[in-house]
Amino acid sequence: MAYPRKWLEGVNSDEFERSQMDKLRWLLSPTPFDGRLMSHSQLTGTVKEIGPRLTFKTAYCTNALSALSAAGIEEVTRLERTIRYQFVGGPIPDDDILLEVAGDRMTECIYTDQIDFTPIRGREKVLEIDVLGDPTNLDKANEELGLAFDAHDLLYYKDLFVNKFKRNPTDVELFDLAQSDSEHSRHWFFRGSLIIDEKQRKVRYGLGCSGIRNKRAFFV
Repeated sequence: MAYPRKWLEGVNSDEFERSQMDKLRWLLSPTPFDGRLMSHSQLTGTVKEIGPRLTFKTAYCTNALSALSAAGIEEVTRLERTIRYQFVGGPIPDDDILLEVAGDRMTECIYTDQIDFTPIRGREKVLEIDVLGDPTNLDKANEELGLAFDAHDLLYYKDLFVNKFKRNPTDVELFDLAQSDSEHSRHWFFRGSLIIDEKQRKVRYGLGCSGIRNKRAFFV
């Protein structure tokens, strides 16, 4: 069974309880007369929680903080929604499997008892992906980093780094390639040749009135 939950950060419990809690309860309740909103979980047994990654605020958080500020509540610095899963009987999935099935690995994570929304200071180390020693490491990185390279991309980048550059790519480079060389950015499909009604047609990009290339394609 799944239950929604909201996380608050930045409040002093005792002082906030006295001054703002009634107003906050009213704002967060599904309806003004809903009494189901509780400050502590009532779930028992095995409970796992999936929510936004701790290191960045979601759009929901930004909008919620704006609403709280308009209501005169300035003490809250973070408010996020999560889903808690209660397991009653049957096998309990591993965290990785649960996140794969019920969450989004790119934007969400499994929450533990020690939740800390404090931003991470400093940078992570840049990692090299050893394709010179074993080209299949690029396939592994593609899965682990969520790069979404297709089979053609993998063959192309293996050849590029192994045979032409003769060096290993870094994870930063791979993330950049995954974004800047994607269909979303490059429009490989729309710039190719399409077969429509058994006729090959090229696709060109038109120029808008301002002279800036837009994303509206037309057939010729």
